[in-house]
Amino acid sequence: MSSFGVLGDSSLYCKASNKRRRKLGSRLRELLGSPVWYEAIAGAGVAQLLQKIRSGPEVHTLGVSYFGNDIMLAPITEQVKADWREFIHAVKLKSRLSVFVIGGFAAKYQLTPVYDQNLQYVRSLVQSEGLYVTDLRQKVKKWKLCCDDVHWHEDEKDDICATWARLLRGETFESFPDFAQDSEESPLESPLSWSSEPPGGRAAGWGRRLPATSASRLPKILHVPETGFQDAEWEGSRSQESRASQAKSFCVTVFRHGKERLGIRLEAVSGVGYHSAARVHRIFEGGLIDRWNRMQASNGLQGWAVQVDDVIVGLNGQHEFSTEGSEFQTATTLNLLIMRGLPLKLSS
Repeated sequence: MSSFGVLGDSSLYCKASNKRRRKLGSRLRELLGSPVWYEAIAGAGVAQLLQKIRSGPEVHTLGVSYFGNDIMLAPITEQVKADWREFIHAVKLKSRLSVFVIGGFAAKYQLTPVYDQNLQYVRSLVQSEGLYVTDLRQKVKKWKLCCDDVHWHEDEKDDICATWARLLRGETFESFPDFAQDSEESPLESPLSWSSEPPGGRAAGWGRRLPATSASRLPKILHVPETGFQDAEWEGSRSQESRASQAKSFCVTVFRHGKERLGIRLEAVSGVGYHSAARVHRIFEGGLIDRWNRMQASNGLQGWAVQVDDVIVGLNGQHEFSTEGSEFQTATTLNLLIMRGLPLKLSS
């Protein structure tokens, strides 16, 4: 059994000015003086993390880094909630101790408050299971991003590695405030300073089962996401809410350089007022989406590749967008909210 493991999304690597990834694994091994199972999956949501941990080794201490790729643009879905419950169970099976960094806030990435609400739900869910979780807010606020405004700048690598080494050794941050609103205008009062309590105090609770949480600390119930299909023709007699809750949503983040194209052909979804939503009709080889799909396949995550009949319902945090608009055609960073399994009849 390895002493340490770290599993997460692209928050576990930095990027240099030449766009090359700077992974943290080697530096973490140096700081910890021990082998480290290190897996950083670009664009991963909880479903990809779940798939990876199931096939991964058992470790003594596991760190999880999650910045919400799959909950950026719309209220958290029932599928993502279910995946999180399974993931927490898998973490308990695969590790003796664990620490979760559920980081990010809307102002940092220019997203809507929905992102903050979703992250807070996940933090509370993890905490309600008796596991240690922090948002590293003061660190995240300080760490600068590279030119794509998404990934950490390579200059932050040493501090990020040092922070993770301290977490994995058992040092602790103060708990995040319950359901606090993250905004640059009203910063939190240093909730993430290093604990100064002596052994036996709060720091001793790291990685151990915590007392049962009160009802006020349990995750909020969030509504089924507004998919923008109220006027579409639903198959069967079930309500829109019950049908939409069965659809799977996930986010795809791609980075465009120069005149690169997404490489997909889209067709509009029928339904008055919902011209923004677009069904994927065809995927062309060599485009950004095709390359995304190949990256998922190389990580063993084929199920999270974009497929024909998937429906794009959001772009960069907005549910009203135009596939002919300049942002869709030229933006250097594209965060696409995609839904799969929507029971719609599309116009020919």
